[in-house]
Amino acid sequence: MSSFKSKLATAKEQVRDAYQNGATLREIAEVHNVSSGTVRNVLIEMGEKLRRPGRKGGSKTEKSLLPVGQFVDPTPPVTQ
Repeated sequence: MSSFKSKLATAKEQVRDAYQNGATLREIAEVHNVSSGTVRNVLIEMGEKLRRPGRKGGSKTEKSLLPVGQFVDPTPPVTQ
């Protein structure tokens, strides 16, 4: 792995933006050819609140939610 100064000194904002847009520490590290620990340290140094470790994509509840603007009426239509 390369040193922090040579690889991430000019990319801190890119690292934070990628993380805030859902990229994992590992994904960011691969792009910048550094360790995920280095990415973690950069984010902490910048004051970023880190997500809990785990699978990317959120919980089952989040996946089952409908997109904004979509509504499903659970009551059957009234027929006459």
